[in-house]
Amino acid sequence: MSSTIRTTAGLAVAILLAGTGWAAAQGLGTSRAYVKVFGGVTLPKDDNFTLAIEDEDPAASGLDYDAGYVMGIAGGYSITPNVALELEYSYRASDVELDSDGGLSGQMKSNAYMANAIYSFDAVDQAGAVRPFLGIGLGAADLTYEPDGIPRLGGDYRFAYQAIAGIGYQMNESWTISGEVRYLGVSENEVSNSLANFDTTYQSFDALVGATYRF
Repeated sequence: MSSTIRTTAGLAVAILLAGTGWAAAQGLGTSRAYVKVFGGVTLPKDDNFTLAIEDEDPAASGLDYDAGYVMGIAGGYSITPNVALELEYSYRASDVELDSDGGLSGQMKSNAYMANAIYSFDAVDQAGAVRPFLGIGLGAADLTYEPDGIPRLGGDYRFAYQAIAGIGYQMNESWTISGEVRYLGVSENEVSNSLANFDTTYQSFDALVGATYRF
């Protein structure tokens, strides 16, 4: 998993460097519309539940997560200098072990579609470039467990919510780079295939870097 995290971090740095170069070549935008790309590390919370397997009695079980990665894209519009509304898609994947006889390794994957409200505070530096921000989001997310050697267990989309806190540095009128932390919660979801099923919630803590371009 450490190689996955290093790869994700490298991609994030590449995005930021590419954005800086592009910004130098483009004219400065004045629109309130923007697009943002982001990526980083996700740390899902372990969960306990009852595992039901065909022809066996239900048994206590759980998921033990490793750190994984998250990437996403958002498009938004600043309705005031401090308030923005945006739509976002994000993808998360983490190695995980299902507690069962001998343990069962695999990956948990999630797609999340969120509507966010972002509040940016006034700049905290003399140059007016550094602005902290907070956000909340509501939407829907699914879960898919892909264990090694057996068919995947899929779940439906369920209600999801998130909280966001970060700080942005405005390089020019078009480009801003940011660092942030997030908490994502997904309500209980039945994850199943023809052989087994379990009900689990999903909670993740994310550390992200991002690049925002204003048109």
